[in-house]
Amino acid sequence: MEQHEREKIENFVLLSHDLKTNLTASKWLLGMIESGDFGPLTHSQKEALNKVQEANDRMLILINETLFMFRSGVTNQTYKFSPCDIHAIISETLEHLQGELRKKNITIDYTQPTTPIIIEADEEKIRIVFQNIIDNAVKYGDIESTITIALNHSKEYITCTITNKGIGIPEAEKDGKTPPIVTGK
Repeated sequence: MEQHEREKIENFVLLSHDLKTNLTASKWLLGMIESGDFGPLTHSQKEALNKVQEANDRMLILINETLFMFRSGVTNQTYKFSPCDIHAIISETLEHLQGELRKKNITIDYTQPTTPIIIEADEEKIRIVFQNIIDNAVKYGDIESTITIALNHSKEYITCTITNKGIGIPEAEKDGKTPPIVTGK
């Protein structure tokens, strides 16, 4: 694949990610409206709100499917390394998911680091990884459960453990491989 084509695909992926982030924030606000945070709704307002939420959900699904399709076609992605604050990325992701968390009555138990955890990475790609993992923990987590997030670091490694109570990954979909370890200081 030519460099120009890869750049076009990468730009499309980043644009799609931005659209997804904004739709997720809209979903959070719609959840707040639905739960009555801004006052009671009439029956017709609730019906209209449900239609908007359904359209928003369809757009998120479409963007996720499109991102998957484009990512699977990109083999030589370029990375733009810069200092990234992992704690800030996780906190922003949790903020965007407040509506879904409230809707499912899921609480977050986040063991935050006592010092900043800055790594040299492609911030947009790391952000997408955390958004997908945490979004899946919420999406497939049990109602009225707790998602535990622990972010720790040593001189050599950064570990982030995200645990939920939910349906889990079917054995047939597990490949038995250990996930890669990203090291950084």
